[in-house]
Amino acid sequence: MRKLALLLCLCTGVALADSQVKVPANALMRLPVASAALRLDRLEVADHATLMIPAKVTELRIGTLLMGREARIGVAPSDQPLRLEVQDADVGAGAWISAKG
Repeated sequence: MRKLALLLCLCTGVALADSQVKVPANALMRLPVASAALRLDRLEVADHATLMIPAKVTELRIGTLLMGREARIGVAPSDQPLRLEVQDADVGAGAWISAKG
C-alpha cells in the first residue's frame, strides 16, 4: 500500500508540472520552481519583458515558446549545466537567451 501511495504521489507531481507561464510586457519575473526538472506546456515572454531562470533548474522542457520584441530569458550561473529543450518557438526581433559559462 505504501508503494502504491508513493507511486501516486510521484505521478501527481509530474501531472501538475504541466503548466503555462506568462511574463507581461515590460516586467521582470523569476521562474517559480519546485524541482530541478521543469516542464512547461507554454511559455510567453511579452515585448521588453525578462524571465530569470534560477540556478536550481537543470532541465527545462518547453512545448511552445513565444518571445516578443526585445524579450529576454536569463539563466543564473550554476555548477550544473542547463538542458533546454523547446518543441516550437516564435521569437520576436531582438529577443535573446543569455547565460554565463
